Amino acid sequence: MRNKLQVFILLISMAWIASSCLDDNEYEYEYPNDTAITAFSLGTVDRYVHTLSSKGEDSVYTEDVDGSEYKFYIDQVKKIIYNPDSLPKGCDATRILATISSKNSGVIGIKDTKSDSIAAYSSSDSIDFSVPREIRAYNVIGTAYSAYTVTVNVHKEDPDSFGWHTLAQNNAELAALAQAKAVNVNERIYLFGIDATNNLHIYATNITDGVEWEEVTPDVSLSPNASQNAISFNGYIYTLTNGTTGTNLMRSADAKTWETVKEATELTCLAGASSRYLYALTHTGISVSKDEGLTWEAEQIDTDPAFLPSAEISLAYTENLVNKETEHLLLMGRPDASAGQESSTVWTKVQEYAEGSESQPWSYVVYDQADQFKAPYGRQFLATAYRDGFEALHCDSDSLLVSMDKGITWRKDSVGLPTGFNGAHNFAFVKDKQNYLWIINIDGVGSAWKGRHNSEGWIKEETAFEN
Repeated sequence: MRNKLQVFILLISMAWIASSCLDDNEYEYEYPNDTAITAFSLGTVDRYVHTLSSKGEDSVYTEDVDGSEYKFYIDQVKKIIYNPDSLPKGCDATRILATISSKNSGVIGIKDTKSDSIAAYSSSDSIDFSVPREIRAYNVIGTAYSAYTVTVNVHKEDPDSFGWHTLAQNNAELAALAQAKAVNVNERIYLFGIDATNNLHIYATNITDGVEWEEVTPDVSLSPNASQNAISFNGYIYTLTNGTTGTNLMRSADAKTWETVKEATELTCLAGASSRYLYALTHTGISVSKDEGLTWEAEQIDTDPAFLPSAEISLAYTENLVNKETEHLLLMGRPDASAGQESSTVWTKVQEYAEGSESQPWSYVVYDQADQFKAPYGRQFLATAYRDGFEALHCDSDSLLVSMDKGITWRKDSVGLPTGFNGAHNFAFVKDKQNYLWIINIDGVGSAWKGRHNSEGWIKEETAFEN
C-alpha cells in the first residue's frame, strides 16, 4: 500500500485536468458528477479448520473457500454492503481480495482503519475485512464521493452444532400430568394436560425461561379433551371442548380468556394448521377452514379414512423451496388398533395457495413391513417442521428422527436426546418462534429441555431494498 495515497490523489487530479484542457476546436465532453458502487464480490478466502488426528491430537489445516459464492447486497439508501449468507467459521477475513465496480468509472478508495487517510483500491491487493471498512466511490472529476460501509460477515459458530439446555427439573406439577400437549403462542409455551382425576390443567412459561411454569386458569370451563386438541394458529390457541349442547371450537391468545368461534359438532379432533388454514379430523375424513374456524369443508383423501390417526396427532408444514405459494403438509399420529398398521400413520399433502391452483388430495403413505426407514409404531411419535424438513421425537428412540422427503422416510438424526429423558412415553414436543425444539418429559418426572442447531438462530439479513 506504499505511496498509494499519492497515486490515488494523482488519479483524481488527472481525471479533472483532462476534463478542463480540451482545445476550443475539440469536442467538449461533459463528465458525470455522480457515482456509486454497483457491484462487490470476494475472491478466494483462506479457511482454517480444526480437527482431531487419529491420536486424538488437535490439528489445523487450511482450505480454500470460493468467496464469489457468497452474494453481497448493496443498500444504496443506507450505503451499506454486506453478505447475508455469512462465510463459514474459520475464514480469515484479514486478507481478502475483492472485486469492486463503480458507476460512471468512478475512482474507488479505501479508508484506513486507524486514520482518515484514503488509499487507492486495487483488485490485486488484499484488504482487511475483519472489521467494517469504509469504501468510497469518487466521481471522475474528484468533486464528490459516495461512502459505503462494507461488512464481511463470518460465522463464529459451527452451523450443525446442537446442544440441549436443561430447563425445569423435577417439577411436581408437570410430573402429575398425562395426555400432555404443548403449543407456542405469543412468546410463550403453553402445556395442556390432565391430572389423575381427569381435570384439565394449563401451565405456561416464557420461551426465554422454561424453568419456572405458572398455572393458567381459564375463564370458562374446558373439558379434558381440550388438552389433545390444543393447536396454535395466527397468534391464538385453538381447541375443542365438550359443552352442554355439544362440541365447541374455542380460541384464546393467552389460555386465560377464551371466546367461542362456533359450535363444531362435526369435528372430532383439531389436527393443526398450515400458514393460512386450520385442519381437523371428522367422522368421515379431514376438513379445512380457510376463515379461522368459522366454516369448514371436506378435503379429498386418497384412501379409507380408517387409516387416519386417532390419537397423539401432529400436523406440520414446510415451505416449498422454489414456490413460496406452495407448502408441504404432514399429518401423523397413532393409528386405531383395529387398522392393523405396522407403523404410525402418515399422510401428506401439497397445499397450493396461488390463484387458479387446484386442490390436491391428502395421500396416505404406505410402508413395506420390512422398510427400515418407515415411521415407527407405538405411542408418542410427534413431529414439527425444522431445517427445510421435519424433525420428530419417538418414545422408543435414542435420538431425534429426521425426514427430508416430506415425511415419507425417517432416519436417526445425529442429535442425541438430553440426559434424563430416558425414552419417556408421556411427553410434549414443540418448536418455538426462535427455532428451539422443546422436550417436556411429563412421565412422572416433570423436566424440560430445549435446543437448536446454531444455524437456526442466525439472523436472516434483508436482501431486497427500495432505492
